[in-house]
Amino acid sequence: MKICPKCSNYVDDNAVTCPVCGAPLAAPAQPQQPVAPQQPVAPQQPVAPQQPVAPQQPVAPQQPYGYPANQMPAAQPPKKGLKLWQSILIGLGIAILIIIVVTIFAISKANKKDNSSSSVTSSYSSSYSTDDTDVETTVETTTAKPSIPYTKGALIGNTYVNEWANIKVDIPANMGNAGAEDYSSYEGDGRTECGLCADNEAENSQFAIVFENLALPSTTADQYLEILKKNLTDTYAESNITCTYSDISTVNIAGEEYKCVTASLNGGVLMQKFWVRNCEGYMVCFFITATSESTADAIIGTVTTAK
Repeated sequence: MKICPKCSNYVDDNAVTCPVCGAPLAAPAQPQQPVAPQQPVAPQQPVAPQQPVAPQQPVAPQQPYGYPANQMPAAQPPKKGLKLWQSILIGLGIAILIIIVVTIFAISKANKKDNSSSSVTSSYSSSYSTDDTDVETTVETTTAKPSIPYTKGALIGNTYVNEWANIKVDIPANMGNAGAEDYSSYEGDGRTECGLCADNEAENSQFAIVFENLALPSTTADQYLEILKKNLTDTYAESNITCTYSDISTVNIAGEEYKCVTASLNGGVLMQKFWVRNCEGYMVCFFITATSESTADAIIGTVTTAK
């Protein structure tokens, strides 16, 4: 029970107004809610030390347009200058390949001619152009089979022997058998083989015997040399090598007739001499690079017959 503050009568604890005088009574006090005990604060985890920041990788250069990823062209080492005799060897190999291309073109034109003759001996004319040089040929050809199959010959000890071409020659005393790279410089096209390649780099000299399976079997030695001269001039000009030629002459080597021409390089610093003949559709070629024409003639003078 509680007492009304106005009339002092006892009233119920839950009464809001006094039932006697009507005075408002204070609202009964609400029981306090028990305070929940606080949860113990978890101890803080120790802060892990920061990892050191890795240095940034350098940014890779962008791929040039047209190159797939990871296939950037490698930096090229500076090119070494070629010796004069090396430029000559490369030029000679290129010139021979150009002759092959020209003769293949020529035979494709010659095949368009009338070749219906059934006789063993046939005659035909063909014409072809090497840039600004026109060549006309009218050649008698026979279909007789050689008695000995073609071979590029072999080196036996220090002596080169080729029974098909009927030639035999010793490697000159001041030269040695050249390496595979020198041999391959005359080959690689499927129509040309090098039977012998000897050289002396210290003296800038080389002696090679080469056989070209002619795409146009009727090509004469004179025509071959004329094309060779033009191609050599163009090729050597790219290496700043000047080249002048002698007239084509006829020379007898081991009982066979060869056509010969001499090339003077850089005003006579070096010379090249060429002897060629058509043997059953193959051009048999002697190539000599030396410091003098007399040296080349002395070497070619040692060639004898193999039979």
